[in-house]
Amino acid sequence: MVLKLYPHSWLLIERGQRRVYVDPAYLEHFFAGDARRIEYSRGPAGVDGLPEPLEKGDLILITHGDADHMNPLTIERLRDERTQVFAPPACARALGSFASPVSEGDELSLGDVGVEVVPAYNTPEGRSTSKHHVRGESVGYVIDIGGRRIYHAGDTDLIPEMSRLEKLDVAFLPIGGTYTMDVDEAVEAALVIGPELAIPMHTRLEADPAEFARKLKERDAGIRALAPESGEEIELAERNGISSRG
Repeated sequence: MVLKLYPHSWLLIERGQRRVYVDPAYLEHFFAGDARRIEYSRGPAGVDGLPEPLEKGDLILITHGDADHMNPLTIERLRDERTQVFAPPACARALGSFASPVSEGDELSLGDVGVEVVPAYNTPEGRSTSKHHVRGESVGYVIDIGGRRIYHAGDTDLIPEMSRLEKLDVAFLPIGGTYTMDVDEAVEAALVIGPELAIPMHTRLEADPAEFARKLKERDAGIRALAPESGEEIELAERNGISSRG
């Protein structure tokens, strides 16, 4: 099984012929420059400049309706008649009849993929500087695939519900600090969640993924951390642990 992360929070999970996308966006942008400090440049409509063609998805999950997480053009590019699309209610209505609404607490069984819909929101005490995400309008997901549990936190601060997440193998945590946790709060979230592997996302060019990995390692909690480049393959073995390959 292979995981790939694109800015800001676009996750691709590939297992055999199965493909799950979370928060695909930026069809009208292309990515240039050093992959560890992505430069955004406006391109012609329909150009994305990603390093490889992207296949149609079996499942697309949307955490909330901001343009850097839900781009209807991108979703159209990645779906066909068999693709299942799930999003919070307002997002599902905006996308159209092909999208199904979900809310926190929902559990989906989709063949060999299980999905738990979990809370994601900003808190008054959180490190985010913009309290944009209201509980109920945004969600996160725990995706059970290949016997592994993968958490995509969406846009959120450190919230009490994270302590109730169980047996996570991988956690994708935002670190940008504007609409989400910053690096330090994301480190605390990783310690609360306790996954095998923690991966930073949603940097907004204002946070350094390598800093997150370094600070988490310094806490000596037995949690591995990676700061992958955009589109880098993260190989998730189904039985024998986790490795990364370029």
